[in-house]
Amino acid sequence: KVAAHGLYVSLSVAQIMSKNSITIAHYKTCVEAVLLMANSHIRHLPIVKNDQVIGVVTAADLLRKQNHNVVFLINEILVSKSVEELESIATQVPLLLQSSYRSNMDEHDIAYSISSVGRSINQQLLKQAEEILGQPPVPYAWVVAGSLARSEQIAHSDQDNLLIISDDYNEKEHGEYFANLAKYVCDGLNACGYVYCPGDVMAVNKKWRQPVSVWQSYFNQWIDSPDPKALMYASIFFDLKCIYGEQELLSDLLSSMLDRTVKNTIFQSHMANNAQHYTPPLGFFRNFILDSNGVNEKSLDLKKKGVVPIVDFARVYALSCGIKSINTQDRLKELASSSCLSTSGSNDLIEAYKFINLVRIKHQSNQIKTKQNIDNFVLIKEISSLDKKHLKDAFSIVSDMQSAMRSQYQTSIL
Repeated sequence: KVAAHGLYVSLSVAQIMSKNSITIAHYKTCVEAVLLMANSHIRHLPIVKNDQVIGVVTAADLLRKQNHNVVFLINEILVSKSVEELESIATQVPLLLQSSYRSNMDEHDIAYSISSVGRSINQQLLKQAEEILGQPPVPYAWVVAGSLARSEQIAHSDQDNLLIISDDYNEKEHGEYFANLAKYVCDGLNACGYVYCPGDVMAVNKKWRQPVSVWQSYFNQWIDSPDPKALMYASIFFDLKCIYGEQELLSDLLSSMLDRTVKNTIFQSHMANNAQHYTPPLGFFRNFILDSNGVNEKSLDLKKKGVVPIVDFARVYALSCGIKSINTQDRLKELASSSCLSTSGSNDLIEAYKFINLVRIKHQSNQIKTKQNIDNFVLIKEISSLDKKHLKDAFSIVSDMQSAMRSQYQTSIL
Protein backbone atom coordinates (compact mmCIF):
# COMPACT_ATOMS: atom_id res chain seq x y z
CA LYS A 1 0.00 0.00 0.00
CA VAL A 2 2.88 2.32 0.75
CA ALA A 3 4.46 1.63 -2.63
CA ALA A 4 1.18 1.81 -4.57
CA HIS A 5 0.18 5.16 -3.14
CA GLY A 6 3.69 6.65 -2.82
CA LEU A 7 3.39 7.14 0.95
CA TYR A 8 6.29 8.06 3.17
CA VAL A 9 7.75 5.14 5.11
CA SER A 10 8.13 7.44 8.10
CA LEU A 11 4.34 7.44 8.59
CA SER A 12 2.93 5.41 11.45
CA VAL A 13 1.14 2.12 10.83
CA ALA A 14 -2.06 3.71 12.18
CA GLN A 15 -1.93 6.30 9.39
CA ILE A 16 -1.45 3.71 6.63
CA MET A 17 -3.56 0.74 7.64
CA SER A 18 -7.11 0.05 6.44
CA LYS A 19 -9.70 0.94 9.05
CA ASN A 20 -13.14 -0.54 9.69
CA SER A 21 -12.14 -3.67 7.78
CA ILE A 22 -14.69 -6.24 6.68
CA THR A 23 -14.35 -9.27 8.97
CA ILE A 24 -16.02 -12.59 9.58
CA ALA A 25 -16.78 -14.42 12.82
CA HIS A 26 -14.80 -17.58 13.51
CA TYR A 27 -17.94 -19.78 13.60
CA LYS A 28 -19.13 -18.86 10.11
CA THR A 29 -18.86 -21.38 7.25
CA CYS A 30 -16.49 -21.37 4.30
CA VAL A 31 -19.44 -20.83 1.94
CA GLU A 32 -20.39 -17.67 3.82
CA ALA A 33 -16.78 -16.48 3.66
CA VAL A 34 -16.61 -17.08 -0.09
CA LEU A 35 -19.85 -15.16 -0.69
CA LEU A 36 -18.76 -12.27 1.55
CA MET A 37 -15.43 -11.94 -0.26
CA ALA A 38 -17.11 -12.14 -3.67
CA ASN A 39 -19.74 -9.53 -2.80
CA SER A 40 -17.18 -7.21 -1.21
CA HIS A 41 -14.59 -7.65 -3.97
CA ILE A 42 -11.84 -8.59 -1.52
CA ARG A 43 -9.35 -11.46 -1.46
CA HIS A 44 -8.30 -11.37 2.21
CA LEU A 45 -10.70 -11.67 5.13
CA PRO A 46 -9.78 -11.24 8.83
CA ILE A 47 -11.32 -13.85 11.16
CA VAL A 48 -12.59 -12.45 14.46
CA LYS A 49 -13.26 -14.10 17.81
CA ASN A 50 -14.25 -12.06 20.89
CA ASP A 51 -13.43 -8.83 18.98
CA GLN A 52 -9.89 -10.05 18.38
CA VAL A 53 -8.37 -10.97 15.00
CA ILE A 54 -7.24 -14.59 15.24
CA GLY A 55 -6.24 -15.06 11.61
CA VAL A 56 -6.70 -14.09 7.97
CA VAL A 57 -8.18 -16.30 5.27
CA THR A 58 -7.58 -15.80 1.54
CA ALA A 59 -9.62 -16.77 -1.52
CA ALA A 60 -6.93 -19.32 -2.43
CA ASP A 61 -7.17 -20.88 1.04
CA LEU A 62 -10.91 -21.39 0.66
CA LEU A 63 -10.61 -22.87 -2.81
CA ARG A 64 -8.02 -25.38 -1.63
CA LYS A 65 -10.11 -26.38 1.37
CA GLN A 66 -13.38 -26.58 -0.51
CA ASN A 67 -12.75 -30.00 -2.11
CA HIS A 68 -16.29 -30.17 -3.46
CA ASN A 69 -15.83 -27.01 -5.55
CA VAL A 70 -16.25 -27.95 -9.23
CA VAL A 71 -13.16 -25.99 -10.33
CA PHE A 72 -11.06 -27.64 -7.65
CA LEU A 73 -12.35 -31.11 -8.54
CA ILE A 74 -11.66 -30.75 -12.25
CA ASN A 75 -8.17 -29.37 -11.59
CA GLU A 76 -7.48 -32.36 -9.35
CA ILE A 77 -8.77 -34.71 -12.06
CA LEU A 78 -6.51 -33.16 -14.70
CA VAL A 79 -3.33 -33.83 -12.68
CA SER A 80 -4.27 -37.33 -11.52
CA LYS A 81 -1.97 -40.15 -12.56
CA SER A 82 -3.92 -43.28 -11.67
CA VAL A 83 -7.38 -44.80 -11.38
CA GLU A 84 -6.96 -44.84 -7.60
CA GLU A 85 -6.48 -41.06 -7.52
CA LEU A 86 -9.56 -40.53 -9.69
CA GLU A 87 -11.56 -42.89 -7.49
CA SER A 88 -10.71 -40.76 -4.45
CA ILE A 89 -11.69 -37.55 -6.25
CA ALA A 90 -14.99 -39.04 -7.45
CA THR A 91 -16.13 -39.52 -3.86
CA GLN A 92 -16.46 -35.72 -3.67
CA VAL A 93 -19.14 -35.58 -6.41
CA PRO A 94 -22.08 -36.04 -3.99
CA LEU A 95 -20.69 -33.20 -1.85
CA LEU A 96 -20.53 -31.03 -4.97
CA LEU A 97 -24.22 -31.66 -5.59
CA GLN A 98 -25.11 -30.99 -1.96
CA SER A 99 -23.08 -27.77 -1.69
CA SER A 100 -24.38 -26.51 -5.03
CA TYR A 101 -27.98 -27.01 -3.91
CA ARG A 102 -27.34 -25.35 -0.54
CA SER A 103 -25.82 -22.39 -2.39
CA ASN A 104 -29.09 -21.95 -4.32
CA MET A 105 -27.39 -22.68 -7.62
CA ASP A 106 -29.71 -23.03 -10.62
CA GLU A 107 -30.60 -26.67 -11.35
CA HIS A 108 -29.21 -26.35 -14.89
CA ASP A 109 -25.85 -25.20 -13.49
CA ILE A 110 -25.83 -27.99 -10.91
CA ALA A 111 -26.38 -30.62 -13.59
CA TYR A 112 -23.78 -29.03 -15.85
CA SER A 113 -21.22 -29.02 -13.01
CA ILE A 114 -21.84 -32.67 -12.13
CA SER A 115 -21.69 -33.64 -15.82
CA SER A 116 -18.46 -31.67 -16.30
CA VAL A 117 -16.80 -33.70 -13.56
CA GLY A 118 -18.02 -36.95 -15.14
CA ARG A 119 -16.70 -35.97 -18.56
CA SER A 120 -13.37 -34.91 -17.06
CA ILE A 121 -12.96 -38.31 -15.42
CA ASN A 122 -13.64 -39.98 -18.78
CA GLN A 123 -11.06 -37.76 -20.47
CA GLN A 124 -8.38 -38.32 -17.85
CA LEU A 125 -8.86 -42.10 -18.00
CA LEU A 126 -8.36 -41.92 -21.77
CA LYS A 127 -5.15 -39.92 -21.33
CA GLN A 128 -3.89 -42.46 -18.80
CA ALA A 129 -4.79 -45.32 -21.16
CA GLU A 130 -2.89 -43.70 -24.03
CA GLU A 131 0.16 -43.24 -21.81
CA ILE A 132 0.10 -46.97 -21.07
CA LEU A 133 -0.88 -48.27 -24.53
CA GLY A 134 0.84 -45.65 -26.69
CA GLN A 135 -0.65 -43.36 -29.30
CA PRO A 136 -3.73 -44.72 -31.13
CA PRO A 137 -2.93 -46.41 -34.46
CA VAL A 138 -5.87 -44.67 -36.21
CA PRO A 139 -8.09 -41.71 -35.24
CA TYR A 140 -11.04 -42.35 -32.94
CA ALA A 141 -13.77 -40.53 -31.05
CA TRP A 142 -14.73 -41.42 -27.49
CA VAL A 143 -18.43 -40.65 -27.24
CA VAL A 144 -20.73 -40.55 -24.22
CA ALA A 145 -24.49 -40.99 -24.38
CA GLY A 146 -27.56 -40.23 -22.28
CA SER A 147 -27.65 -37.74 -19.42
CA LEU A 148 -23.87 -37.23 -19.42
CA ALA A 149 -23.97 -36.23 -23.09
CA ARG A 150 -26.92 -33.91 -22.45
CA SER A 151 -25.14 -32.35 -19.40
CA GLU A 152 -28.08 -33.44 -17.25
CA GLN A 153 -26.40 -35.81 -14.82
CA ILE A 154 -27.04 -34.99 -11.17
CA ALA A 155 -25.59 -38.00 -9.38
CA HIS A 156 -23.47 -41.03 -10.07
CA SER A 157 -25.19 -43.30 -12.57
CA ASP A 158 -24.32 -46.13 -14.89
CA GLN A 159 -22.02 -45.41 -17.82
CA ASP A 160 -23.08 -45.22 -21.48
CA ASN A 161 -20.23 -44.84 -23.95
CA LEU A 162 -19.01 -45.94 -27.35
CA LEU A 163 -16.07 -45.74 -29.74
CA ILE A 164 -16.32 -44.43 -33.29
CA ILE A 165 -13.15 -45.34 -35.16
CA SER A 166 -11.83 -44.10 -38.49
CA ASP A 167 -12.62 -46.29 -41.50
CA ASP A 168 -8.87 -46.89 -41.70
CA TYR A 169 -9.45 -49.31 -38.84
CA ASN A 170 -8.27 -52.88 -39.38
CA GLU A 171 -9.51 -55.42 -36.85
CA LYS A 172 -6.41 -57.64 -36.99
CA GLU A 173 -3.96 -54.75 -36.68
CA HIS A 174 -5.85 -52.37 -34.41
CA GLY A 175 -8.47 -54.43 -32.59
CA GLU A 176 -6.40 -55.26 -29.53
CA TYR A 177 -5.40 -51.65 -28.92
CA PHE A 178 -8.97 -50.34 -28.86
CA ALA A 179 -10.23 -53.31 -26.85
CA ASN A 180 -7.60 -52.57 -24.18
CA LEU A 181 -8.35 -48.85 -24.30
CA ALA A 182 -12.07 -49.46 -23.77
CA LYS A 183 -11.42 -51.91 -20.94
CA TYR A 184 -9.14 -49.51 -19.09
CA VAL A 185 -11.65 -46.65 -19.29
CA CYS A 186 -14.80 -48.66 -18.54
CA ASP A 187 -13.17 -50.44 -15.60
CA GLY A 188 -11.87 -47.10 -14.34
CA LEU A 189 -15.31 -45.49 -14.58
CA ASN A 190 -16.82 -48.36 -12.65
CA ALA A 191 -14.19 -47.91 -9.92
CA CYS A 192 -15.12 -44.21 -9.76
CA GLY A 193 -18.79 -45.00 -9.17
CA TYR A 194 -20.07 -44.85 -12.74
CA VAL A 195 -21.14 -48.48 -12.71
CA TYR A 196 -21.19 -50.79 -15.73
CA CYS A 197 -24.24 -50.27 -17.92
CA PRO A 198 -26.84 -53.01 -17.23
CA GLY A 199 -27.66 -53.04 -20.95
CA ASP A 200 -23.97 -53.40 -21.88
CA VAL A 201 -24.00 -50.12 -23.84
CA MET A 202 -20.28 -49.53 -23.41
CA ALA A 203 -17.24 -49.36 -25.64
CA VAL A 204 -15.95 -52.53 -23.99
CA ASN A 205 -18.72 -54.31 -25.90
CA LYS A 206 -17.34 -54.91 -29.42
CA LYS A 207 -20.71 -54.07 -30.98
CA TRP A 208 -20.33 -50.47 -29.78
CA ARG A 209 -16.66 -50.20 -30.78
CA GLN A 210 -16.83 -49.90 -34.55
CA PRO A 211 -15.61 -47.83 -37.54
CA VAL A 212 -17.71 -45.00 -38.97
CA SER A 213 -19.17 -47.09 -41.80
CA VAL A 214 -20.56 -49.66 -39.37
CA TRP A 215 -22.08 -46.94 -37.19
CA GLN A 216 -23.64 -45.45 -40.29
CA SER A 217 -25.29 -48.78 -41.06
CA TYR A 218 -26.56 -48.98 -37.48
CA PHE A 219 -28.28 -45.58 -37.70
CA ASN A 220 -29.72 -46.30 -41.13
CA GLN A 221 -31.25 -49.54 -39.87
CA TRP A 222 -32.70 -47.96 -36.71
CA ILE A 223 -34.31 -45.13 -38.70
CA ASP A 224 -35.55 -47.17 -41.67
CA SER A 225 -36.79 -50.17 -39.62
CA PRO A 226 -38.00 -48.75 -36.30
CA ASP A 227 -38.86 -51.93 -34.44
CA PRO A 228 -38.99 -51.89 -30.60
CA LYS A 229 -35.30 -52.76 -30.22
CA ALA A 230 -34.31 -50.08 -32.72
CA LEU A 231 -36.39 -47.51 -30.84
CA MET A 232 -34.72 -48.49 -27.58
CA TYR A 233 -31.31 -47.89 -29.16
CA ALA A 234 -32.56 -44.63 -30.67
CA SER A 235 -33.40 -43.29 -27.21
CA ILE A 236 -29.78 -43.93 -26.20
CA PHE A 237 -27.69 -43.30 -29.31
CA PHE A 238 -29.47 -40.18 -30.53
CA ASP A 239 -28.12 -38.18 -27.57
CA LEU A 240 -24.36 -38.32 -28.17
CA LYS A 241 -21.37 -36.10 -27.37
CA CYS A 242 -17.75 -36.60 -28.36
CA ILE A 243 -15.57 -35.71 -25.38
CA TYR A 244 -12.19 -36.98 -26.59
CA GLY A 245 -10.53 -37.64 -29.93
CA GLU A 246 -11.68 -36.67 -33.41
CA GLN A 247 -14.94 -34.71 -33.13
CA GLU A 248 -15.49 -34.90 -36.91
CA LEU A 249 -16.07 -38.65 -36.75
CA LEU A 250 -19.24 -38.06 -34.73
CA SER A 251 -20.37 -34.76 -36.26
CA ASP A 252 -20.40 -36.18 -39.79
CA LEU A 253 -22.37 -39.17 -38.57
CA LEU A 254 -24.93 -37.02 -36.75
CA SER A 255 -25.43 -34.74 -39.76
CA SER A 256 -26.22 -37.73 -41.93
CA MET A 257 -28.52 -39.13 -39.24
CA LEU A 258 -30.51 -35.90 -38.87
CA ASP A 259 -31.02 -35.68 -42.64
CA ARG A 260 -32.77 -39.05 -42.48
CA THR A 261 -34.86 -38.45 -39.35
CA VAL A 262 -36.25 -35.17 -40.71
CA LYS A 263 -37.53 -36.92 -43.85
CA ASN A 264 -38.79 -40.17 -42.32
CA THR A 265 -42.30 -39.52 -40.95
CA ILE A 266 -42.84 -43.20 -40.12
CA PHE A 267 -39.79 -43.16 -37.87
CA GLN A 268 -41.04 -39.94 -36.25
CA SER A 269 -44.41 -41.53 -35.45
CA HIS A 270 -42.77 -44.58 -33.92
CA MET A 271 -40.46 -42.38 -31.83
CA ALA A 272 -43.43 -40.31 -30.64
CA ASN A 273 -45.32 -43.47 -29.73
CA ASN A 274 -42.30 -44.81 -27.86
CA ALA A 275 -42.01 -41.52 -25.98
CA GLN A 276 -45.38 -42.26 -24.34
CA HIS A 277 -43.87 -45.20 -22.43
CA TYR A 278 -43.41 -43.04 -19.35
CA THR A 279 -46.20 -40.66 -18.40
CA PRO A 280 -46.51 -38.22 -15.49
CA PRO A 281 -47.82 -39.84 -12.27
CA LEU A 282 -51.04 -37.86 -12.16
CA GLY A 283 -54.56 -39.29 -12.01
CA PHE A 284 -57.79 -38.00 -13.53
CA PHE A 285 -58.64 -35.96 -10.43
CA ARG A 286 -55.06 -34.54 -10.17
CA ASN A 287 -54.13 -37.08 -7.52
CA PHE A 288 -50.60 -38.50 -7.49
CA ILE A 289 -50.14 -42.06 -8.76
CA LEU A 290 -47.55 -43.46 -6.40
CA ASP A 291 -45.03 -46.24 -6.84
CA SER A 292 -45.27 -49.14 -4.44
CA ASN A 293 -41.97 -50.99 -4.55
CA GLY A 294 -40.86 -52.06 -1.13
CA VAL A 295 -38.99 -49.37 0.78
CA ASN A 296 -40.05 -46.79 -1.80
CA GLU A 297 -43.78 -47.21 -1.18
CA LYS A 298 -45.83 -44.02 -1.47
CA SER A 299 -43.18 -42.30 -3.53
CA LEU A 300 -42.83 -40.50 -6.85
CA ASP A 301 -40.20 -41.63 -9.35
CA LEU A 302 -39.10 -38.18 -10.47
CA LYS A 303 -36.68 -39.54 -13.04
CA LYS A 304 -38.66 -42.05 -15.11
CA LYS A 305 -42.03 -40.35 -14.62
CA GLY A 306 -40.81 -36.81 -14.13
CA VAL A 307 -37.89 -35.70 -16.27
CA VAL A 308 -37.74 -38.60 -18.76
CA PRO A 309 -41.10 -37.78 -20.43
CA ILE A 310 -39.82 -34.25 -21.09
CA VAL A 311 -36.44 -35.49 -22.32
CA ASP A 312 -38.16 -37.93 -24.69
CA PHE A 313 -40.59 -35.27 -25.91
CA ALA A 314 -37.77 -32.86 -26.73
CA ARG A 315 -35.82 -35.60 -28.53
CA VAL A 316 -38.76 -36.52 -30.78
CA TYR A 317 -39.30 -32.94 -31.90
CA ALA A 318 -35.56 -32.27 -32.27
CA LEU A 319 -35.07 -35.30 -34.54
CA SER A 320 -38.14 -34.30 -36.55
CA CYS A 321 -36.97 -30.71 -37.04
CA GLY A 322 -33.24 -31.31 -37.50
CA ILE A 323 -32.22 -29.62 -34.22
CA LYS A 324 -28.57 -30.44 -33.42
CA SER A 325 -28.59 -29.52 -29.73
CA ILE A 326 -28.89 -32.42 -27.31
CA ASN A 327 -29.45 -30.69 -23.97
CA THR A 328 -33.19 -30.85 -23.25
CA GLN A 329 -33.66 -27.18 -22.41
CA ASP A 330 -31.54 -26.11 -25.40
CA ARG A 331 -33.65 -28.34 -27.65
CA LEU A 332 -36.88 -26.81 -26.39
CA LYS A 333 -35.57 -23.26 -26.86
CA GLU A 334 -34.38 -23.98 -30.41
CA LEU A 335 -37.66 -25.68 -31.26
CA ALA A 336 -39.49 -22.50 -30.26
CA SER A 337 -37.05 -20.35 -32.25
CA SER A 338 -37.58 -22.47 -35.36
CA SER A 339 -41.40 -22.43 -34.91
CA CYS A 340 -41.49 -26.23 -34.51
CA LEU A 341 -43.00 -25.68 -31.07
CA SER A 342 -44.96 -22.76 -29.66
CA THR A 343 -43.04 -20.35 -27.46
CA SER A 344 -45.55 -20.82 -24.64
CA GLY A 345 -45.34 -24.61 -24.91
CA SER A 346 -41.54 -24.48 -24.88
CA ASN A 347 -41.41 -22.14 -21.88
CA ASP A 348 -43.96 -24.19 -19.93
CA LEU A 349 -42.03 -27.41 -20.50
CA ILE A 350 -38.74 -25.81 -19.52
CA GLU A 351 -40.22 -24.50 -16.27
CA ALA A 352 -41.82 -27.90 -15.57
CA TYR A 353 -38.51 -29.64 -16.24
CA LYS A 354 -36.56 -27.25 -14.01
CA PHE A 355 -38.98 -27.57 -11.10
CA ILE A 356 -39.24 -31.37 -11.23
CA ASN A 357 -35.48 -31.63 -11.39
CA LEU A 358 -35.04 -29.20 -8.50
CA VAL A 359 -37.29 -31.32 -6.26
CA ARG A 360 -35.25 -34.34 -7.33
CA ILE A 361 -31.96 -32.55 -6.51
CA LYS A 362 -33.32 -31.47 -3.11
CA HIS A 363 -34.24 -35.09 -2.38
CA GLN A 364 -30.78 -36.36 -3.33
CA SER A 365 -29.07 -33.58 -1.37
CA ASN A 366 -30.97 -34.67 1.76
CA GLN A 367 -29.99 -38.29 1.13
CA ILE A 368 -26.33 -37.28 0.90
CA LYS A 369 -26.65 -35.29 4.12
CA THR A 370 -28.12 -38.28 5.97
CA LYS A 371 -25.70 -40.74 4.31
CA GLN A 372 -28.39 -42.71 2.46
CA ASN A 373 -28.10 -44.35 -0.94
CA ILE A 374 -28.98 -41.87 -3.68
CA ASP A 375 -32.13 -42.58 -5.71
CA ASN A 376 -34.94 -40.79 -7.56
CA PHE A 377 -37.87 -41.95 -5.41
CA VAL A 378 -39.22 -39.02 -3.42
CA LEU A 379 -41.51 -39.90 -0.54
CA ILE A 380 -44.75 -37.91 -0.49
CA LYS A 381 -44.18 -36.94 3.14
CA GLU A 382 -40.93 -35.22 2.10
CA ILE A 383 -42.74 -32.83 -0.25
CA SER A 384 -44.26 -29.60 1.07
CA SER A 385 -47.86 -28.67 0.24
CA LEU A 386 -46.70 -25.86 -2.02
CA ASP A 387 -44.27 -28.12 -3.89
CA LYS A 388 -46.99 -30.73 -4.31
CA LYS A 389 -49.17 -28.13 -5.99
CA HIS A 390 -46.34 -27.04 -8.29
CA LEU A 391 -45.53 -30.67 -9.13
CA LYS A 392 -49.15 -31.30 -10.11
CA ASP A 393 -49.05 -28.22 -12.33
CA ALA A 394 -45.80 -29.40 -13.91
CA PHE A 395 -47.16 -32.92 -14.50
CA SER A 396 -50.33 -31.46 -16.07
CA ILE A 397 -48.22 -29.46 -18.52
CA VAL A 398 -46.28 -32.58 -19.54
CA SER A 399 -49.50 -34.58 -19.95
CA ASP A 400 -51.00 -31.89 -22.18
CA MET A 401 -47.86 -31.73 -24.34
CA GLN A 402 -47.76 -35.53 -24.66
CA SER A 403 -51.38 -35.45 -25.78
CA ALA A 404 -50.52 -32.83 -28.42
CA MET A 405 -47.60 -34.97 -29.58
CA ARG A 406 -49.86 -38.02 -29.97
CA SER A 407 -52.18 -35.99 -32.16
CA GLN A 408 -49.47 -34.37 -34.25
CA TYR A 409 -47.62 -37.61 -34.98
CA GLN A 410 -50.80 -39.71 -35.28
CA THR A 411 -49.51 -42.38 -32.92
CA SER A 412 -52.99 -43.92 -32.64
CA ILE A 413 -52.54 -45.65 -36.00
CA LEU A 414 -49.63 -47.62 -34.48
